[in-house]
Amino acid sequence: MKKIAIIGSTGSIGKQSLQVIDNLKDVKIIALSANENINLLTKQIIKYQPKYFHIHEKYAKKMVLKQNSKLKTNEEIAKIKEIDLFIIASTGISGLLPMILALKSGKQVAIANKESLVIGGPFIQEILNKHEKNGAKLLPIDSEHSAIWQCMVGEEWKSVKNIILTASGGSLLNKSNEQMKKITPKDALNHPNWNMGNKITIDSATLFNKGLEVIEASILFNLPLDKINAIIHRESIVHSIVNFNDGSSKAHLGIPDMRIPIQYALTYPERKMTNFPNNLSLSKIQKLSFEEIKNRQFPLFNLLIHAAKKSDGSLPAILGADDILVNAFLNKKIGFESIYKIIKKISPNFKPSNQFILDNVIGAYEWGKEFAMKEISNKK
Repeated sequence: MKKIAIIGSTGSIGKQSLQVIDNLKDVKIIALSANENINLLTKQIIKYQPKYFHIHEKYAKKMVLKQNSKLKTNEEIAKIKEIDLFIIASTGISGLLPMILALKSGKQVAIANKESLVIGGPFIQEILNKHEKNGAKLLPIDSEHSAIWQCMVGEEWKSVKNIILTASGGSLLNKSNEQMKKITPKDALNHPNWNMGNKITIDSATLFNKGLEVIEASILFNLPLDKINAIIHRESIVHSIVNFNDGSSKAHLGIPDMRIPIQYALTYPERKMTNFPNNLSLSKIQKLSFEEIKNRQFPLFNLLIHAAKKSDGSLPAILGADDILVNAFLNKKIGFESIYKIIKKISPNFKPSNQFILDNVIGAYEWGKEFAMKEISNKK
């Protein structure tokens, strides 16, 4: 019986994880965690009867439960010994400290939280090296990283020439420059292929999300950024490609459904039958297209990669700013193009700390949020 905790159980990945778990007989939910969605979390607790739960402290008093579930912080949940698999399905930096504590406790951590992994990358690698012998392991949930992971079964990393992640191009790929100036949240949230939360869907439209995934791949697979690239693949059928030194390539294909990589992480190394549609019919699709990412259309992608290579400490600040800017766009406080224009100002204005410690990295993230809020205020 695999015992699981889910941080972010009311979000898109969290809900899809529970859909997968509904089809698995040998899984027990030990803890569920949400930020503010009281109604859905209550329903989840009634259905799965976890021993522990978490919700933001300002909502905790409003929770009315007949179950004996105990309120815990995410950090406390991360250290519970009986948990085998710790799923981080939240967004933003909220997953960073729980991830660190879970890995230090020798747990397997299934990660769908790009921000926490990108910000904490160097610290996470150090912790994995130290605690891997105790069972600590990172299992990717994102479809692209799961694809790489699956392509590498039976292979050696020394044989890899490079890897290629694919990007759908998001909801705005076919928009003209003139149309881009008038983009509404509804336009940007209309993703052609994937069912995702609002934040990640907007980040997909800017390709900010794909930049994070390139950096995430570097951390997960211990590869230099120069060995990782991304291309536009509108159909979202090929999720990643691994090119080998001998000229061979492996590609992972599947329909665009996050439940497939989620289940692989939950049941690894087994592959179990699913009860949701998952048949890939290439004869029906007929055409798979690939094209380069154009900087003119997606300037945030290259800006993010450049910040990661530059290592000037601005990367966490950029992520913090993006959190605020995407929310501001969704609430119609700024236009779509302002997301890039404001983030572009961060590196020239950011003054990094000389000491590379976790508190300073988190501080840079908070600085980025404050910078973005000031820029939004200046636009009013």
